[in-house]
Amino acid sequence: MRALVTTTRAAVARSGLPEPVPVALTGGLLDAERGLRAQLQAGLLDGPVRVHLQAAAGTALDGARLLAERTDTIHEARMLRVWAASQSARGFAS
Repeated sequence: MRALVTTTRAAVARSGLPEPVPVALTGGLLDAERGLRAQLQAGLLDGPVRVHLQAAAGTALDGARLLAERTDTIHEARMLRVWAASQSARGFAS
């Protein structure tokens, strides 16, 4: 648990967002284990950067689709986009 809290705190601190930084916790493991979610929330709320825990605006699949379709998000500088020559034959937009 400590590693998950530390990693999440680091991501929050490096986000560059003004405090309190909005954070949504998602995932099947957090949904299945209420104790895990409670521990993670407590660790984030007790951290050096103020966070605002909020409901997720979508699923992980929604986030992946957004990152695949858009190039104007704050994550674009960290994206690696690879286009295969055969994509046009399979109906992918170029």
